[in-house]
Amino acid sequence: TASSEQIETTGSLQVEQILNALPQVVPGFTAASNNPSDGTSTVDLRGLGPQRTLVLVNGRRTTPATKGFSSTDLNTIPTGLSDRVEVMTGGASAVYGSDALAGVVNFILKKNYEGLELGTQYGISGFGDGEQFNLSLLAGANTADGRGNVTTYLSYYDRDQVLPDLTDRPWSYYSNAGGSATGVARFDNVPLNPFAAQATQAGCAASATSRNIAFNNNGTARGFCNDASFPSVTDRYNFSPVNPLMSFDERWTATVLGRYDITDALEANFEVDYTDNRNGAQLAPTPMTGLRISVTNPFLTPSALAVLGTRPTPAADAVFRRRMIEVGARQQDHNNKTFNVNFGLNADLPNDWKVESYISYGRTEFTDTTRNDVSRSRVLASQTGTTAACSAAALAIFPSCVPVNLFGQGTISTAGANFIRLNFTDQTIFERTTASAVAS
Repeated sequence: TASSEQIETTGSLQVEQILNALPQVVPGFTAASNNPSDGTSTVDLRGLGPQRTLVLVNGRRTTPATKGFSSTDLNTIPTGLSDRVEVMTGGASAVYGSDALAGVVNFILKKNYEGLELGTQYGISGFGDGEQFNLSLLAGANTADGRGNVTTYLSYYDRDQVLPDLTDRPWSYYSNAGGSATGVARFDNVPLNPFAAQATQAGCAASATSRNIAFNNNGTARGFCNDASFPSVTDRYNFSPVNPLMSFDERWTATVLGRYDITDALEANFEVDYTDNRNGAQLAPTPMTGLRISVTNPFLTPSALAVLGTRPTPAADAVFRRRMIEVGARQQDHNNKTFNVNFGLNADLPNDWKVESYISYGRTEFTDTTRNDVSRSRVLASQTGTTAACSAAALAIFPSCVPVNLFGQGTISTAGANFIRLNFTDQTIFERTTASAVAS
């Protein structure tokens, strides 16, 4: 159990950071999550996955906030209104079902708060970036007869994105995994129809020759330098600089809860909360792989055609890959709007029996916008016709088709990048009405 005093002592602006300090918790999605990430923050008990950890607020289920699983977004829970956090890891699934296989995390909110509290918090990294700001208002009052209470909590939170930096954080700038083999434009060597080995670029420490064929910016062909030790002379792609160390986030939260003792043995209560959370991720430009290139492609230079002619079957299509840098880094914006309303009655019965009942309605709108992806069908269309115009067949499908030169780096024109760029938005809406009555 973590009390409100312990939560305040941490000084953390994220609920997941508080939970991740507990020994039974394996970190789920956090502010540092980028690939994969869906804009949510989750808790993972025992490492069984967030979908096997049930998150409750005042003992009640919350509306799921993820598209793939029924996980709860911790961003929707008002940290400043939390009285304590209870974690149970044994036998929870017998009570709550398979989504509590790993356990239950129950956020207990302040019940009888009286007063007014205005809080603000600001943080910045030692390098002058990663600013975080939080402003909150907590107000509560008891009824004149002392039998009831209404509490309101409002908050605004903003966090800046942090990218790797060679000067301040050199450890973050180069990929420890050796980057990606989908870097500069290249033909993949096919063992059943291999290329003759070609000389790699000057300074390549990995090998003097290669059967994988890379392209210079002028479209001439050479051997692919597969040196995975950054920084070095290499044709591999270093994806670290465009992948954030911390994602941006902006969140508005409003919560109103109240209770009233109708009689000494009967209590009515309600909770209403709304969260609008906007978060983003950024990935390296699209890796285009497995593209089949015809030897009649209009952009192939004499040098490239000569290398293609070294294969046992020179007229066969070549397998091509390329990092689509000119289109730009892939960006994802996640907007999660969550609304919950609960009404409950709690009664004390004779012989120490108790009844707890409630009815709740929840709705989540999860909107995911992706920019700077690449349309494979448009890329294929752009490889038909001549260097000046796409083929008539391609224009019949894509009237705005623009020829795209894939062979080199920086060879895709602005018009070509705009043609093959793919921006799209998808939305998931989840609604749930729950009623429960438990006697004990």
